[in-house]
Amino acid sequence: MSERVIVAYIKEVRVNGIADLENVREIVEQEVIKEKKAEQLGKQIKDAMSAGSMDAVAAKLGVRMDTVRNASFGSPNAPILGREPKVIGTVFSTEIGKTSNVVAGVRGVYVVAPIEFTPVPETSDYTINKNQLTYTMQNKYQGQTLLNELKEKAKVTDNRYLYGE
Repeated sequence: MSERVIVAYIKEVRVNGIADLENVREIVEQEVIKEKKAEQLGKQIKDAMSAGSMDAVAAKLGVRMDTVRNASFGSPNAPILGREPKVIGTVFSTEIGKTSNVVAGVRGVYVVAPIEFTPVPETSDYTINKNQLTYTMQNKYQGQTLLNELKEKAKVTDNRYLYGE
């Protein structure tokens, strides 16, 4: 057996209730800075959109334009972009050939112009889908049962529903 030692310590104890500003200042500051940057970039993009085409807008702003293929309405992730649920939603709500408004995403500020939508192929055999859902639900149930038991034993009160999470 290896002779490894783990030293753990409590960095902070938070009591129930609303956190003090000092405890969340850094998180709040980061979010506000992100919002303000998105506003500034959004304004610059709106001004540049008078240039016409997406290529002209990209050239005017000095940024590259990418084409994302295989984005799916069923997933908030897309190649190149990563997890960008607002952007993916905007893609599917914008008509082909039209340009969207500015979208402040998780990792950047975007404008999208869908080129084409590929319809989902028809299928009559849903066995694979059924098996995937069954497997997912079984794993979720097992994990949820364990989590609930831990919550009960630790006497945890979950108030996330109060804040919309």
